[in-house]
This record gives sequence, structure tokens and C-alpha cells, in this order.
Amino acid sequence: MPLIPGQQLIVGSPDAIRNNLRRAVIDVRRAVDWLATRDDIDQGAISIAGVSLGGIVASLAFKVEPRFANAVLVVAGSGGLEAYLRTGGYECPRCLPRSHLGKHGKPPR
Repeated sequence: MPLIPGQQLIVGSPDAIRNNLRRAVIDVRRAVDWLATRDDIDQGAISIAGVSLGGIVASLAFKVEPRFANAVLVVAGSGGLEAYLRTGGYECPRCLPRSHLGKHGKPPR
């Protein structure tokens, strides 16, 4: 089965996933380095946005890159949100209605 976009970042051992995410953050920081060389860019307004896995990468980059002014993180790490929205139900085990969540918003064990 072919990998879907972004899936190569999160497939493998925990060490491989950590290294992949680290490389993605380094790539983001290189992009900020390039933006910092441009006279037509307001250095105080450089921001980052990400959706789903991009939101995870963006949140990590925002934490370590002090030149970001803002971050917009949309459903970062949502897991089964697509299945939930597509079916309107709770078929995905990671998509539980609030009534199924225990204390602190976590599924009961």
C-alpha cells in the first residue's frame, strides 16, 4: 500500500519518527532563515500555520524558533477527525463522544 502524503513522517520506530519530525522542524527553520534574508519581509510578522500533521510540526517549530510571531494550529494531532466528519458517527476508536470520555477528557481504561 502506498504511503499517503505526510505518512512517511510517522511510520517506523519511535526513534525514526522523532528523527523525521526533527528534520521537518529543521526544514521549517531553514525556511525562516531564508525569509530573514529578504528585505521585503517584515521580520516581526513571520508566522507559521499547520493542519493535522502539519500542525504538529508547526507547534514544534513554533516552540523552538523565536523568530515566529504567531502560530495557527488546526486540528493538530486529531487522529480520526476525518472519519468522524465523513461518517457523522464514532466508528473510529479515537473519535469518542464527550460522554465516553473519562476524567480529564481521556477514554476510560
